[in-house]
Amino acid sequence: MNLILKRYSQPDQQIQKLLLTADPDEQKINEYLTTGIAYAAYYQSSLVGTVVLLPQTANQIELVNLAVIENLQQQGIGHQLLKFAIEKSRLANYSKLTVGTGSTSFNALALYQKLGFRIVRIDQDYFSENYSQKIIENGIHLRDRLWLELLL
Repeated sequence: MNLILKRYSQPDQQIQKLLLTADPDEQKINEYLTTGIAYAAYYQSSLVGTVVLLPQTANQIELVNLAVIENLQQQGIGHQLLKFAIEKSRLANYSKLTVGTGSTSFNALALYQKLGFRIVRIDQDYFSENYSQKIIENGIHLRDRLWLELLL
């Protein structure tokens, strides 16, 4: 599946809805979009995914949002978006790409590790303390955030 990626600064309603599937906090999304580098992925002119990178330091960039339309998940789109994020980070001369994800985000964890990311830290109770609503993922109460990194 050949994706067309387009950079955006302000998400339209469809992209915003998709961003919320990966991060249910609209305020947090709006904050990282102000300084983040965001791309929407299209296949045959239909939105299929989005990826947002946020520079942290001169050497480190963070993947803060990667989302794929629900009925198109597990078809390689997330893999393509992650490879795109890795390549963009390398081309921008970052030496480290990090991502924080839920401990119950099994598919995301597998994807990151398949592409070389390593778990480096656990933020216990991050989601319990930083999100007003209880998050249930894969039938499990999401509490902890796992940090992964890829040296570029």
